[in-house]
Amino acid sequence: MTKPINSLLIVLILVFVSSAGCKKGSDESIINLFSVNDDIEFGEAMEEEIAANPQDFPILDPVASLAYGLGILAFSRDHEYQADEYSVKYLYQTFYDAHGIADFFIKLEDAPHPPEFLSTHPSPENRIEKINEVWQSLGGKEGNLYVDSYAV
Repeated sequence: MTKPINSLLIVLILVFVSSAGCKKGSDESIINLFSVNDDIEFGEAMEEEIAANPQDFPILDPVASLAYGLGILAFSRDHEYQADEYSVKYLYQTFYDAHGIADFFIKLEDAPHPPEFLSTHPSPENRIEKINEVWQSLGGKEGNLYVDSYAV
């Protein structure tokens, strides 16, 4: 059964709120931030070395730029997975259908999207899989769709 539009709206709002929360304050995000800062310091030292002796690193500049860019994309995808996880956990404690978060991404599966390694967001297929894993790990409780409560 397809979820009603208003139910999906509530889910989307929760995903947005948990995404913002994950990026600004969870312990895991803070740990990731410190490791990124260490990487940035190392990267800055390497940049200085390359700038001082460019003849010693003829291919590194474009390769390093590409690697750094792909690393930032992966970091962003990790935040999206974390936001999805917290969305399921938050909704699971309510009467709403926490598994319904996956329905939004099911709707996106047919939309065109770039390969995941070139995107700031995980593919819809992978997000659905992770959401299902979190939902099952919590016990797989079916929530209410509130079909009768909303005028669609």
